[in-house]
Amino acid sequence: MEPATLTVQEHLDSEDWEALYPRLLNYARKKANILSFLQVPGGLPLGNTYKDLVQDALTKVFTGDRKWNPNRNPDLYVYLTSVIDSLFSGLLGKADHRYRDPRDPSEIEGSYEADYNDCFEALEMLVRDACADEEDLDNVRQGLEDEMSSGKIAEFFGINVKEVYRLVRKLRRRIYNKIEAHPCNHQWKSSVTKP
Repeated sequence: MEPATLTVQEHLDSEDWEALYPRLLNYARKKANILSFLQVPGGLPLGNTYKDLVQDALTKVFTGDRKWNPNRNPDLYVYLTSVIDSLFSGLLGKADHRYRDPRDPSEIEGSYEADYNDCFEALEMLVRDACADEEDLDNVRQGLEDEMSSGKIAEFFGINVKEVYRLVRKLRRRIYNKIEAHPCNHQWKSSVTKP
């Protein structure tokens, strides 16, 4: 006798939503934070929040607008994150998003327009300062500036590739902290989680 196969609705009903829902909210929040970090700060376009996108994704799956096949995609979390990604992508493609804040940047309190060269030089100094106290870290920085792969950096400086990966993560954290502490950063504050 073959075991009875569950319908999609029965699969959805049997999920542990108390564990899954917070994971989805966290995923969408991180996507929204990255968006606000890379784009103009101020949140998602069209007044949406990350919670709205999670609810929209769940609604689409429950109503069948987005068809989930438990046999092909057994992990519902992975499937729902792809639906959330799709919703983010759809929001970013809308024209309203591109013109979200019509104010002149000089009208925004505490803002100023920095010269590109000044910003580049300041960033370059922050990066050099972040690794000035460790020779291996500075070697990795030089390798990255020369567009070398992790393997090439390890070979060139005679260190283990895993050590290069560790040093790259350390360098990213230090650069992030230096940028966070920099006085010019006040206008670009965001709730992005540290790497």
